[in-house]
Amino acid sequence: MRVEKRDILYLESRIRILRLVTAEREYSFYDNLEHAARELGESFLRCHRSFLVNMD
Repeated sequence: MRVEKRDILYLESRIRILRLVTAEREYSFYDNLEHAARELGESFLRCHRSFLVNMD
């Protein structure tokens, strides 16, 4: 499944599962927030140890 960066509102980490939230849907998958932050780039801010928010 591919999701456009601009559609992502935020990601939430719970144990080893990331929850990716868009305006339309939510997706869950195994990964860690550090890896997601590197992949998504500087437009995403880690505002808490469990959240990565799209600043755009």
